[in-house]
Amino acid sequence: MASLISPETYQSIKSLSKEYKITSNSTKPGKNKQLIRSQLSELFKKHSSDANFELCSKLKLWLKSLPQSTLYSVFSTYNPLICNFLIQMNLKNISDFSYDFALVENPEKKIHEFDLSKLFYMRRKNLKNKEDKLFTEKDFERVLRFLDTEDYLDTLAVEGKTLKNLDKLFVLFDAISDRKAFTVPCKVYWENNLKKWMYEYPFWLKPACFHSLADWACACLERGIWAKFWQMNGLDPRYPEETMSFCPNDKILHSIETVLTLPGFLRTIGRSVREDLIGDLGSLTRVFQEVKQKLGSCNPSSFVAKNSSNSTFFVSSLDSEKNYQNSKSVELILHTLIHSSEEIFIEFLLCSPLERTATILDLTVRIIALRIKEMHTQKIAEEMLNTHLLQ
Repeated sequence: MASLISPETYQSIKSLSKEYKITSNSTKPGKNKQLIRSQLSELFKKHSSDANFELCSKLKLWLKSLPQSTLYSVFSTYNPLICNFLIQMNLKNISDFSYDFALVENPEKKIHEFDLSKLFYMRRKNLKNKEDKLFTEKDFERVLRFLDTEDYLDTLAVEGKTLKNLDKLFVLFDAISDRKAFTVPCKVYWENNLKKWMYEYPFWLKPACFHSLADWACACLERGIWAKFWQMNGLDPRYPEETMSFCPNDKILHSIETVLTLPGFLRTIGRSVREDLIGDLGSLTRVFQEVKQKLGSCNPSSFVAKNSSNSTFFVSSLDSEKNYQNSKSVELILHTLIHSSEEIFIEFLLCSPLERTATILDLTVRIIALRIKEMHTQKIAEEMLNTHLLQ
């Protein structure tokens, strides 16, 4: 027997992240449903497919001119709906086989269920003569990262190391989208029913048609990049026929700000303080076991699953540190701390690769990250108090 995260356990991890105060507990269910409805509406908006190669060329040149810290922000997008879809798609793929996914008709009527099997038609991949595309999709999946802005894993981003070679990343975007990414700008339109401006998704994503997990992620990122391009360059993202005045309503991604600021703070504290803050192998293992026990009590029937020969989750040994459901995986925390830069260590804690999402280790590393954030907040408060006393 081996532990395998199920969709039910994923929801339990989201709840536990609130219990541990890793994420906010302020979002009301009604607000969530309204947000989901608006995001589903965006997916099905029909728009122009007229290419604008000049503008798209400017966008790529602009991206290449940005410093690394700004790129990290530009390639990050708050999208709870798509992030939820991607994580559930990944759970489906690793527990059974590789699938493509198509949204059902009128999915907004099923949002109370928010279950992949209720919202999507699923079709096993036909791997004949498509091995290269599958390898490309896996390469793209490996560079995806998930962060917490308001809720657990509600923000999609790209691995920092990958952003150092944009040409290679653009090749991946082209391969995933059949060379359609960044050929038609994603603009805004006024949604009268919701009384708000909404951004289009790339024209090549047809939600009712079958798409891979990588397709959905690629489209989500492209849409977010266009939104940042319009905003940061002071350009008008409306269609000419739009008469309503446009006012950007982009969410400030505090999760990205944290990823960018914590490395500097980590460099200011001594080695012994850092080690006490993060803990040794024994204390990390105890945190892991506590999380595992709480998850087991939440979903005793679905938390443990039998090994499946079709599951890529079990490619490595069950005792491997890469099995994020095994307590041995906490060794990755100390290994990354010792052998990596502060930037890479903080990214490791706060930015989950797809394969680590909704696992015991993922919640464990966030508990450790919370300790660092709390010490950083305390230091800022002390500095502000000292400044006030000196005035």
